[in-house]
Parts: sequence; C-alpha cells; structure tokens
Amino acid sequence: MKVILWGVVMIAGMCLGLATVRAAEPAPAMATPVVDLPEGYVNVMEYIRKVGKPDHTEAIRMALKATAKEELPTGPTTRHFPVYFPPGNYTISDTIAIDYGNIVGNNATITQTNPEKDIFSATNCAYMVSIKGITFSGGRDQIHIETPAAAAGILWRITDCNFRNANGRAMVLIGNMVYGVVERGYIGGCKGGIMYAECDGVAIRGFHGEDDGKTTAAAFDFRCGMITMEDCLWTPGSSNPDARWIDNRCAMLFIHHTHFGGEGGGYTPVVNYAKPAGTVINLDSCCFWAQGNAGKKVIVYCEEVPEVIDIKDCQVGGIEAILVNPKLDLKNYFVQSTFPIRPSYRVESCAGVIGGVPAVLKHPVVRTKKNAFLDDRKTAKLMAAAVKTVIVLPAEDGKPEECIVTNGSSRRIEPTDPSRYVKASFANCVMSGNADGEINPNANYFAMKPAGENLIIMKRQLSTGNSWVFLKGFQVDFDKYPIISRKIKSQSYQIKSDNPPVRVIDRETGKMAQFGGDTRYAAINLKQAFGGGVHTLDFRLYWNSAFLLGFWDAAEKAKHQDYETIVKECPDGNLPIGSYLVYDYIRAEAE
Repeated sequence: MKVILWGVVMIAGMCLGLATVRAAEPAPAMATPVVDLPEGYVNVMEYIRKVGKPDHTEAIRMALKATAKEELPTGPTTRHFPVYFPPGNYTISDTIAIDYGNIVGNNATITQTNPEKDIFSATNCAYMVSIKGITFSGGRDQIHIETPAAAAGILWRITDCNFRNANGRAMVLIGNMVYGVVERGYIGGCKGGIMYAECDGVAIRGFHGEDDGKTTAAAFDFRCGMITMEDCLWTPGSSNPDARWIDNRCAMLFIHHTHFGGEGGGYTPVVNYAKPAGTVINLDSCCFWAQGNAGKKVIVYCEEVPEVIDIKDCQVGGIEAILVNPKLDLKNYFVQSTFPIRPSYRVESCAGVIGGVPAVLKHPVVRTKKNAFLDDRKTAKLMAAAVKTVIVLPAEDGKPEECIVTNGSSRRIEPTDPSRYVKASFANCVMSGNADGEINPNANYFAMKPAGENLIIMKRQLSTGNSWVFLKGFQVDFDKYPIISRKIKSQSYQIKSDNPPVRVIDRETGKMAQFGGDTRYAAINLKQAFGGGVHTLDFRLYWNSAFLLGFWDAAEKAKHQDYETIVKECPDGNLPIGSYLVYDYIRAEAE
C-alpha cells in the first residue's frame, strides 16, 4: 500500500509540474531587457538589437564571447560570467558553441531552424558549463557536450530546462572526466531518444519525459561510470515491439522514486549490456510497466549479467523482475581475474511482480581466469629475464628529449652534461603502501627491480589501478638543482601505454607535486613549489598500463598508429601480465 500511494502522489505531483511547464508556453514576444541584472551578467537582447537580424545566431555568439571577463592563473584561460536570455523566442540557424558557458534564461525559448544542426555544443572543454531556464526546440541534438580525451569537463549542470521536438536526442554527453547534473524539466518529441551519455557520471532528477518512439534505439543509452536517476516520470509513446527505456552499459546504475509509465503497456525499463566485475544495478521505490514489449516483459533484461542486481520496494505491473538471455552460458560466465566477483541478486518487497530471482542466478559459479596473476615464482623468473635484457638495452634513440616544464611553462631540453644533474638511486626503491584509494598493497599489482642504473616495473595483474613504486630519501639542494625530472627508457610490450606521472613528496613539510605527460622526458620546477634550500624528497612512481579505449575520440585514435593492434591484443584495455616499463632515471637538474 505504501508503494501504491507513493505512486499516486508522485504522478499527481509530476502532472501538476507538467501543467505548469505547458502553461508557460508559448513563450511571449521579445521583452524589454531586464536592467537590474547582477554585476557581470551579459544581456543577449543588447546584442540582438545591435545586430538587428531576425536570425539571432550571430547575436548570441557575440553575447557569449562578451562574457569572458577575467583572466585566470589556473584552469580555463578565462572566467565566464552569465549570459542572460530575457523572456521571449530566439531563432538560430547554426550551432552555438558554449565551452565554459554560463547561461541563464527566464521563460526563454531557443528554436533551431536547421534540423541537421545542434543548438548548444561544447566540444573543447565544457568546464563548469551551466544552463538554466531555457526551452529548446528543433535542431538535431539540443545539447551536445563532447570533450576530447585530454580535456576535463568537470561538473556541468542543466537546470529547469525543457526539450522539445529534436531531430536527434535532447542531450548527448560524452567525455573523459565529465560529470553532470540534469534536474527539473520536461522532455518530449525527440526523434532520436532522450539522452546518450558516455562519461564518468550523470545525475538525473525531477524530470518528466515522453519518448517519441520513432527510433529503434532506447530512450536512454548509458555508457557511464555511474548514473543516478530519481524523482522522475517517464511516459511511453510508441508501439515499437522492442521499446525500452534504458540500454545500460554503466558500471553503476541507481534508480530511485521513478515511475516508468504505460499502464497496460509500457517499455522494458532496463536492458543490461554491462558485464560482471564491479557492475551494479539498484532499483528502489519505483513503479514499472513493460507490457508493451512482447519479448521483454521484465524490469531488467540481461543481454549480459552484471555482478549485482537489487530490486526493492517497487510496484510492478504484472511482469518478471529479472530475465537472462537464454544464449548465455552461465556455467562458464562469471570469471574473475584482477578483482574478485561476488554475484548477488535480490528482489524484495515488490507488489505485482511475477517471480523473483531466476533459478539460473540463484547459485552462480565463479571461476578464476588463468594467467590473470603472476605468482611469486613466475614473477621472479620473468623479472630475471627482464633484468638481463634491460642492462644491455640502449636508450631508444640516444638523442636529448624535450618537454614543457611543469610550474615553469618553458620548453626544456634534457641536459647531457653530468655536471648539471644528480641522479637518485633506484636502490632506494621499495614496494610498500597501498594503491591510491584502495586497501590492496601495491605489491599485489607490481613487482620492481633495479637493473644497472635503471628500474624495471612489471605488471602482476591485468588492471593495476593507481598503484605505485616508492622511491625514498632523495636529498636535493633546490638552489643548485631546482628541476626534478624523470625519463622512461623503454617498454617491453609491442604496444606502448602512456608515459606515467610521478608524485613528489617533501618529507619535511608534506607538500606534494605531480608531473609527467605525453613525453618520455618530463620535468618540474620544484623550487617554485617547495622553496629553496635542501629538501629530502620521496617519490611515487606510477604506471597506468591501461588504455581508456572507450574515451578515445578520432583524434586520440589517430595518435596511436597501432590502434587496431591495441583493440585486438588488449580488448579490455589492459596490457598483459608480465609486461614491464623501464625508468631510465629520476634526477635533479640545474636550470
């Protein structure tokens, strides 16, 4: 009874909210610009009047450019104050770039007249993008955020916005280090679906959406680290026989207090494609209908089986809780390698559900992958062979390397005169401590051994996470040698991973600095960071031996001429165990 009453209250509340949204349309004609804007706001109407054209594309671009007011020493090159859209209808015919944008609307509608063009697009960095109070109409994708692999679009926010009649999707969100919040609004009539998300995480709150149903794709295509959805109402609008709300490839999918409508019909709420090993689906206090999908009348249909499914306190319209694709061989399905797999499936306190956990998931068999971990004997044997190879291995070309100095921003050529540098001794390296953010020792992931003047770091597991080798007690006089550098000599495997970062800790003060990058030779000016005089330094030497293949855009793929080989040899993005990296040196250098 508790769940049913909640569903009635929620639907009523969402309908009231929808009525409010619809009552606000159509947007009024252009209003007089608001005069009392907070300091720093840019009123788009001022630029529309200057340009004097019925197509507002140019004027809006000018207003966004005018928001760049203040140079910053770190982060984005400029700080962007908000651009304000007064009540009214705005017409554009081309895509508006919003990198670093902060947009505030007041009952404003932006209509894209070109069905092949997006409305707002961020393809550079999308740093702290904020969009509030805008109704989007027409165009291809209405908000398209796609940052390159090297950029970080950290914490963008879309609030109190409505999305109508897109030729593509309402929102497309792609990128490395992209976290977003989408809250309060309405979505309807979008031909390509509601959202495509391939990023680190998205939180969706307080939305009412109606799926157009004119595509065979799911309304939501999630390929993220984590998705959180709560307090939403989704209304189906399709007779597509394979209609579904969510295609899930996320590591974590959490849905709470959400109504998947279609009483007597409806879409399959979740079709899961995420494989086990850390994958979770959690559905709590929701209402589910899926009678409209003849082949998948179920809450969660598993094309692949995640490690955990937890369905609790839900109202269900006479459908199954979990179904598994019968083509899957579950006797040999759960195979653990780097991390343990603990399959867990629960259906609890749900009204109207047919069945619970299917029999094939009640007693899953977990096997351990062969060659997933190097034991001590194999490690010692491979390391001995590596040492013999590395001792006689010359540098890759013998030429001085170049880099941009961290904390200095100047280009630097690797010094070759021994009087200009002092080397740290790799004999002071130890395998100690736990990997960053974990309780697992670094020694579980890596083995290390000095080889002549070099250092070998060898993989013991497929995934090495943020593990490191500890180099202790390098004493440096920063007045003589203000630059700390590291150089990578070689990698054993035919496919080269990215060059690793190094973290430096000042033992006396506890201050830390990190440097590294795309070059084999990298340097940092630590006198600027730690001050002059004699300092005792400790180092964490990292090696991230994985490839973030899912985040590589076309430009990143082009940088790796061996991309096809990487995909073939390392389909999960990890170099094989026994691969090793050779540090040429850690040293202090004169300017």
